[in-house]
Amino acid sequence: MVVAKPKTSTLFSLGLFLIIMFSAGGFNLYLVYSTGTMEWYNILIVLVTLPIAFGVLVKTMINHKTIYLGGKKVVVSPLIGRKKTYALKDLEYWKETKIKTLAAVYKELEMKFGHQKKVTLGLQEHTDYAGAVKYLKKTVPKKNIE
Repeated sequence: MVVAKPKTSTLFSLGLFLIIMFSAGGFNLYLVYSTGTMEWYNILIVLVTLPIAFGVLVKTMINHKTIYLGGKKVVVSPLIGRKKTYALKDLEYWKETKIKTLAAVYKELEMKFGHQKKVTLGLQEHTDYAGAVKYLKKTVPKKNIE
């Protein structure tokens, strides 16, 4: 069974970013409420940092998924929501997209099931990406589109 989950380094980077943003926004919010004078830059920092931090937090929680491939099925287990199981016989197609940048090659694996359900894996964001591609090439090679 192949288990593809978000990389620890990705989650660490997002967590560090969120700590910095919430700290900056929270400290400036404290300054606005603790002092009698409201400085414009403190209010601006609060209005910029806190919505961005909340948006990134919610997006991270929604997109955090662990994907299991094995036993002729794909199981998607999100952090928020219900676990979804897709049979490989319902797979319409899968494809691997490669995008060359100056620094590296970005690879993304997309699996499309019926009713517009897509499951995507990224090389930089998920562990065992190569195992997922190898599993799909072995079990459903005819559904690969280039």
